[in-house]
Amino acid sequence: MFINSPLEQFDVLYYFFSDYSYFIITNVHIFLTYVFILFLFYFYFTNGIRSLHLNDMWGSINNQIASLVKNSFGSQLGDDNQVYLPLIFYSFVMISFFNLTGLIPYSVALTSQFPIVLTLALMFFIGAQINGFLKYGIYFFRKFCPMGVPTWVLAFVTLVEFISYSFRVVSLAI
Repeated sequence: MFINSPLEQFDVLYYFFSDYSYFIITNVHIFLTYVFILFLFYFYFTNGIRSLHLNDMWGSINNQIASLVKNSFGSQLGDDNQVYLPLIFYSFVMISFFNLTGLIPYSVALTSQFPIVLTLALMFFIGAQINGFLKYGIYFFRKFCPMGVPTWVLAFVTLVEFISYSFRVVSLAI
C-alpha cells in the first residue's frame, strides 16, 4: 500500500462487505479492535485504577495518570461528585490510546472519525442528562428558563436555551 497524500489516512477502506448483508469490516473497525485489545492488555497489567501502588512500572504509570486526572478534574467535580473520577480516568486513557495509535504510520486516527467521537459525546451527554434529572428531578429543567426574563419572551428564550444546550453534543464531537 502506497500513500500519495497525507489525507489518505482518513479514507475508509472496505476489507469485507457483502451486497446481501449489513456486516462490513473497514480499516476503522480493525484499528478500533486493535485499540480495544491494547486497552484491555493495559488494564490487565495494571489491574485498573485499583492498582495505585508503586511496586512495579505499570503501577507507577497508572498512578501518574490517575493523579494527572484527579488534579485536572477533581476540583471541577467537587467533593460530592468524586465518584465519577474512574469514568473520567478510563475515558482519558481510552482517548489517549485512540490518539497514540493515530501516530503510527499508515494507521487510522480514530479520533478523526466523526461517528466514533459523536458516540462518545452522546454517551457522556445522555449520561449527564440522566444524572441531572435523577439528582435534581423536575428542577433540572430550570436551567432552560433564565431568571428575570419577561413572561411574554419566556417561551422563546426557553426554546433557544434548549436548542443551544442540545447542540453542545455536536460541538463537542467536532
